[in-house]
Formats: sequence, C-alpha cells, structure tokens
Amino acid sequence: MREPYGQALILNNEKFLPHSKLGERKGSQMDVIRLETTFKSFGFEVDIKENKTASQMTQVVSEFVRGKNMSTVVIVLMSHGFNDMICGTDDLAVSIMDDILPLLGNSNEDLRGKFKLVITNACR
Repeated sequence: MREPYGQALILNNEKFLPHSKLGERKGSQMDVIRLETTFKSFGFEVDIKENKTASQMTQVVSEFVRGKNMSTVVIVLMSHGFNDMICGTDDLAVSIMDDILPLLGNSNEDLRGKFKLVITNACR
C-alpha cells in the first residue's frame, strides 16, 4: 500500500447550538463529501470533524497539526463567518489570522518547510 501524499482536515459546522443566532448551513454535507472524494483521489488521508464550538475548532486544528510527518497538510474550515473570522456552533468566532494560521507557522517544528494550505468556506 502506498504512503499517503498528505493529510487533510475538513472541519464543517453545519448545525449550531439551539441558542445560536446562526442558521443551519444546509447542503454543506455535499461539500464535505466532494472535498473528501477529491482529496482522497489526490492521495490524502482525510479527517472530518463536524459541529464544533469556537474553542473546539482551535483545539481540533492544534491536535491535527501536531506530529505530522507528511509533505502536505490541508485544512478546510467551513462555517458562518465575517472578515477573517469563522464561527463556532456557539456563535463565538475564531480568527483565522490570529488563532489558526499561527498553529501552522514556523514555531511548529513538525510543519517547518512543508506545504500548508488553508481553505475557508464561510457564509457571510
């Protein structure tokens, strides 16, 4: 069996907590299926996480990027959002620039010198 080319994380927030002001993102499951199929066809291992609060989103990404021994890491963030923010299921937001991208930076020795791609799909 061939080693995977890279690893992809798809984090999709479709359903939000009952008290949330944000509506359900109907149809996002089809996006998840298509992304998973596409990345697998490119030789990636794919990890899918769904319906996470803002703090859980940061934790999931942090855990995902730790100890990666792959040439390429892809992170797909799908949720409601605004500006450079992406929303958790609890209506709180995570800054892509301040909270997510630093996890992929040069301070992460596991990812130093490796190709990193972050894709966002955020309803605004």
